Amino acid sequence: ELLHTATLVHDDLIDGSPMRRGTPTLNATWEMPAAVLTGDFLFSQAAWLGAQVGSTDVMRMFASTLSTIVNGEITQIFERNALTDREAYIQRIYAKTASMFELAARAPAHLVGRQQEVGEVLRAFGYGIGMAFQMVDDILDFSSDAASLGKPVASDLRLGLITLPALYFLEANPGDARLKKLQNGEQVAEKDMEALIAEIRASRAMQSAHA
Repeated sequence: ELLHTATLVHDDLIDGSPMRRGTPTLNATWEMPAAVLTGDFLFSQAAWLGAQVGSTDVMRMFASTLSTIVNGEITQIFERNALTDREAYIQRIYAKTASMFELAARAPAHLVGRQQEVGEVLRAFGYGIGMAFQMVDDILDFSSDAASLGKPVASDLRLGLITLPALYFLEANPGDARLKKLQNGEQVAEKDMEALIAEIRASRAMQSAHA
């Protein structure tokens, strides 16, 4: 949970997000250096707690997962304003979310010495739950309202990130001028953005993402 929270602190800072879970983010409340160092502190505390279990296997997995998360964030920065495909989307949500679920699911098997017996089953379980969790989160980003989300609706799309519902909409409407503007790093007028969000919400893209 500390590892997850640390990633959210840095994610909000990178995105310039004003709200998280209905309350102001740290970067909206404090100066940037304080927010950065708070995220770093949470990362260090997560590592310290992980080290207390005395398992080099678990710490190796922790370090690998942390590397995956950070690499995913870097990739996401360079993918902004670039239309993606489903394969790139799957890789992105694995890095940012499912990798942590994998870690949480498989680490206990190592702690009790049963990694050979159930380690892979638990890893696959964590992967599946983590991927589904992020996909549902991306669907809710379009289908819910700002009050329920605790952040602006379609916040990823506004940042130029194409998530699963927008990806299905893009596949059905490859010539959409608004999405092309996002691809080129151009500003999309608010009324056009609102119209695009409404069209995605009303399209079969939402059902496809759910499926």
